[in-house]
Order: sequence, then structure tokens, then C-alpha cells
Amino acid sequence: NNAIGPDNVNVLMSGLDDFGELFKDAWIKEIEANLQGGNCKVDAMSLPKFSICDWRYPERYDVHELPTPGQAYLYPDGFVQRLYYEIEKLTVSCVEDFSYNDLDQESCMDAAFTGNNFLGYGNPLETDCAEADGDCLFLTAENITLNSASTAELYINRFTEIPLYLKCLTTDGYGPKIANKLIVALDRFFELHVEEELTNEIMIQVPEGSVYGFASPYASGRKFCAHGAYYNYAGGNLVNQIPDADGVLITRFTYGFDVIWFKPDGFDEELLPDISAKITSVFDDGSFLIFLQEEYPDYDFIQDTEVCNAIDINEAEITLPPTMVPTEKPTSLSYIGEACTSNSQCAIGLVCHQESNTCTCNVETNEGCSTGNICAVYFESDIPKCSCNTDVDDGDNGCDPGQVCRFSCAFLIEEPMCFDDENIRDCDWWGDGYSCADGNKDGVIDKFDKSGGCNSNPHTFSPTEEPTESPTLELTPVPSRKPTDMPTLE
Repeated sequence: NNAIGPDNVNVLMSGLDDFGELFKDAWIKEIEANLQGGNCKVDAMSLPKFSICDWRYPERYDVHELPTPGQAYLYPDGFVQRLYYEIEKLTVSCVEDFSYNDLDQESCMDAAFTGNNFLGYGNPLETDCAEADGDCLFLTAENITLNSASTAELYINRFTEIPLYLKCLTTDGYGPKIANKLIVALDRFFELHVEEELTNEIMIQVPEGSVYGFASPYASGRKFCAHGAYYNYAGGNLVNQIPDADGVLITRFTYGFDVIWFKPDGFDEELLPDISAKITSVFDDGSFLIFLQEEYPDYDFIQDTEVCNAIDINEAEITLPPTMVPTEKPTSLSYIGEACTSNSQCAIGLVCHQESNTCTCNVETNEGCSTGNICAVYFESDIPKCSCNTDVDDGDNGCDPGQVCRFSCAFLIEEPMCFDDENIRDCDWWGDGYSCADGNKDGVIDKFDKSGGCNSNPHTFSPTEEPTESPTLELTPVPSRKPTDMPTLE
């Protein structure tokens, strides 16, 4: 019922090693019974060496969050794991001359794995497997056979900035100190309850698929949940916060996560189209408040609270500004590029860059940048600046509709720019017919190609080399929008 993950690789490989003698005996019997009508004898055969492949570009994703490479799903039977075997020595004597290419390896492999021969080797023989024993890899398996077919491949759907409106606390407002404590609980609640509900929803929507797990898409300290901006004055309260008609504060948090799953061939619909409403529905029974009070008794501010629940913002008796932005900034504060010595001297959301003593956009929150743009540092000694977003291919990426955000191919330019065509970019500077060269030699022209030059010939984009390609990463930047295709993480 479960895919083989990194924690089970040693169990799998150890089982295969133990299986080697039976594998060898099955091969010998098959060869001596069928090669040249049974007129051959196996003089010597070494034990097989089994292996699996690695991810081609592990630096592009935390592969510890993924199942083993070379794994796919076959509906409804289970998972298919690609393995490699090597037989260093095989000596056969026959009445007639023959070529080792005449060996029917497929029949030998079928003979080795027939009748569930390998099933017992996946679980330690000395272990009385219990449900919770992680060493019992094939505890629920009914059969293990050879199969090269599959119906679903490993895939990643990324969801970011999914809003969650938490109605909680009757105070004049609260800032990061309390919000960060709530985020710890929201993350844990997500792992214990929301993930399970989303998995069930996916299996209802796509019963031919299989969910492997969820992972954080962030390289920073953020896990799943985050709060928005906060004021440098007025007690440092969060900006996206307003009291409901009953006086209980409504605060906007956001969730971001990756769904790692086996996507059925031919499935091209939007996954979890009502994702925000579905997450909110997990809080409907008031279980989050009980969870808070029981699991976090040291949170004094929550123990006497009567309401702490996610709500449908459309049902709240309040009127929120369209983008929930703070009021006009005081004229005494500095804007991007203006002098400062501390963050408090910069306009709300901006930070003071200490090396240059100027206000800049905020790398952590992207505040100070226009919609779709991100705040980043492109030189080690440079100051943060706004640019278009290379991680979004269709939608709010800081470019005009239809354009992509990519690095230059023709010139040595550190910052990404907007282009009309992914493959041509600025190569038309050289003339018609020029396109981007595969600068990093990974077999595809994508966001990772930067200042790699231009070719006058078309590029072949389909990689053919082993090992396993990393799963496709599909980004959904906002709810209720069709997921955006991202380049395959080859």
C-alpha cells in the first residue's frame, strides 16, 4: 500500500542480497532445463549484485522527501520499483557452440521471482512483524512479481500562499511573538489532520493515483504556515488582522506545501481545485482550539480562549480591503534607495541594508516589490533588489501576460528578465534562427540555463540518459487557479 521510501532502501537491498542464493539456483535450473533443449550445464555462476539508480539532480529537491528513484505506480496492484542486477561470472558448457546472447534472461528472472519467492526476504526473518515495525517493508504485500508496466509516474504539485483566516483571541491585536507560536501549532495540525484530509480528497478526485506524502517547499526556516507583514509601530501588530463583529480577531495566515504523489498518465485536471475551502473545512468542528489547549499547555494566551478556528472569510461580518495593505506610510520614513541606519527608519515592509545604509526590499517577504516580482540578491556583495520570478511560468511572475521570466542566454547578465519565448530569449540579437544553448548540459532549456550562449540549430530537449529523472514539479501559486506547468526537474 505504500511506496518504498529512503528509510526502507537498506531493508530492500538487504533482502535482495539474502535472496541471491535462491536467485542463483533458479537461474541454474532454468538454463540447464531449457538452453539447447536441456543439453547444457552451468559450470560456475557468481551471486548477483543488485542495485538501484540515484536521482540525476538531487540538488534540485530534497530527495529524502521522495520515494526511491525508479519507482512508479500500477493501478490498482501497487508499486513498481526498477532494479538492476549484475552477474560477474557465468560459465556454461553446451554440446553445441552458443552465444551468451542466446540466454533467455527474462525466463530466468521469471523463474527466480515466481511463486512469491522474494516476498519473505523483504521482511527480516527473525522479526515478528508488527504493524508499526518499519523494518517489515512488505508487511501488507500479497505478492511480489516482475513487472515493467506502470500507470502513474512520480509528480510534485506545489501550492503556495493558500490563505487561512484564523478567528482567534480578543485583544487589541497581536504580532509575530504570538503569531509564531500559533504557526507552530498550525504546522503540527497540518501534519496530523490536514494532510490526511487532503490525501482522502485527492484519492476521491483521482482514484487511479497514489499519494506518497507532503513536504515543505521552502528552503528557509518556514515549514508550511506563515504570517504576513507587521507594523514597526502600534505594538508591532500584524497588518492582515481585523476584529470581527463580536470582537474576536481575524488574522490572515498562509499555507504552502508540496504534494508528492504518483500522477496517473493522462490526468491533466486541476488538482484540489477548492484547496483553500478544503483546508478551512478541517477546522470546522472547533478541533483546533481543543488541539491548542491540550497540546500546548504552555500557551497561556490560549487556555481561556473560547474561539480559535479557521473560518470562511466570506461569512465574516467585516469588510476587508482587497489586498489587506496598511494605511499610507508616514512621509518621514525612507523608501527604497534612501538612507537609513535601522529598519524602523524604512517604510513599512522594507529593511535597512547595513552594508549600504539604504532601505531595500525584503528578501523574506518580497515586500517593496510590485505584484509578481520577488526580492533577491544576485551578487554576493550586492544589495537586494526586485526582479521577475523565474519560479512562476504562467501568471503573476512580474512579466506581461504570455512572457516568461528567465536569465539571459546571449549575455553575461546576473538578473532575470522577461522574454517572449523560453527557447529564444535574447538570442535573436544574433539574428533569426538562433536559440538558447543548453548551458548546464542537463538536456533541457529551462530556468536553470543562464548565460550559456546561443545555437543556430534547434536543440533536442528530451534527455535519454539514465539514471531516473526527478519528478515534474507543478506550481500552483494561488488557490482556484489551474496548476502551472514547471520544467521537469531532470
